[in-house]
Amino acid sequence: MLRSLVGSEMCIRDRGCAGSKVTSTTAPGAWISFSNLVYQWTDIRLNNNNPPWQVLSSQNEPGQCWCFDGQTASMTIKLITKMVPDEFFLYHIFHEYYSKNRIDRRTAAPKSFRVVGVGEAGEEFVLGRYEYEILSQNLKGKKQVFKVQDNGTRWVDHLKVEFEESHWDESRKYTCIYQFGVHGQGWQE
Repeated sequence: MLRSLVGSEMCIRDRGCAGSKVTSTTAPGAWISFSNLVYQWTDIRLNNNNPPWQVLSSQNEPGQCWCFDGQTASMTIKLITKMVPDEFFLYHIFHEYYSKNRIDRRTAAPKSFRVVGVGEAGEEFVLGRYEYEILSQNLKGKKQVFKVQDNGTRWVDHLKVEFEESHWDESRKYTCIYQFGVHGQGWQE
């Protein structure tokens, strides 16, 4: 079975990080929209302050995540190749780490999100809705894996990840995404 990956595992297998990239986000802010447009067309990154493409790296230390205002945002990822996805993963640092160290306590882990596949002729279809369980990290781990719920054998070349809610309370202002990835079968025409 051929596996296509987004994130660190792809980088290790291919001996480099060429391939998949975040092409757009809907996080609020005019600067983000402008820098996304420049990056999409030129691969030039205009800022280094927790940009969205951080989610494709496994080298993230605590505090090095894609951080956005509020609870909702989305990102679109162009995959390295067409594929039929099997599962997704989402990684976040241990919840206890916040209280033991001086991580910005105004940040929160994502909670509910949905993944949309983009296939032939830009057709979009929901692959599933998921929930990252930060309070169950001791049982499920920091990297939680989610099986594709609805797809069949349709291929995708882009994924849209829509973050809908975070583990939130009144003191939290930002949501942080450390790593997102996908595993699946490479598409053969």
